[in-house]
Amino acid sequence: MDIGCIKSFKDFTKFKLAEPDLRSDPFFSWTVSVKGTRGKNCLVVANDAFCAGFFYYGISREDVQRMDEIILKGIDHLLSMENIRTDLIKRYLEDCEVSDDLKGSIRYTKPRGPKAIARFNSFANMAEDFGGLQDGYLPDNLVRTMNEFEFSTSGKRCDRRMLLQYMFMMHYVEKCEGPWYFDDRSTLIPVGTVTGDLTRVLN
Repeated sequence: MDIGCIKSFKDFTKFKLAEPDLRSDPFFSWTVSVKGTRGKNCLVVANDAFCAGFFYYGISREDVQRMDEIILKGIDHLLSMENIRTDLIKRYLEDCEVSDDLKGSIRYTKPRGPKAIARFNSFANMAEDFGGLQDGYLPDNLVRTMNEFEFSTSGKRCDRRMLLQYMFMMHYVEKCEGPWYFDDRSTLIPVGTVTGDLTRVLN
């Protein structure tokens, strides 16, 4: 899994960064930064394609040695929270070279480019809206709210949660068994009903 690192993250961790593989599918890569907000350092992680992500408040220097674990657990929980089927999360993580025990090969790279940074920043800047929270992952209800904020892609406005669902369908729908794509906790979306119009409201 490639993780593109904004300068603030590189300065915080002192990781050496590889060059990004721009030929790879951004659906399988993420961007990360560290933002100072109200006296705490906040780790911000968001996907390069669907731009949904999560926050981890109170990140410290001692956490650097377990950074892979923090990021991978956050991604796994984000997808579960958005009601992506468990077997599809497993397929996704396998495609990212992550094992069942959430251990894998994370490659920390330079960001994919100015466009990727701009889209990431539209999510990361929301970290400044919160303060006084306990250390750890931002609560689920707040993450879901953040991922419902719209952003622009290809001249269209869409929210991150909708785009996440759309892209999982586009990548994995043919590999699904049964008529439904998401877990029962989610709005049930019949296979084949989602079109290329990303502005369609699914929830």
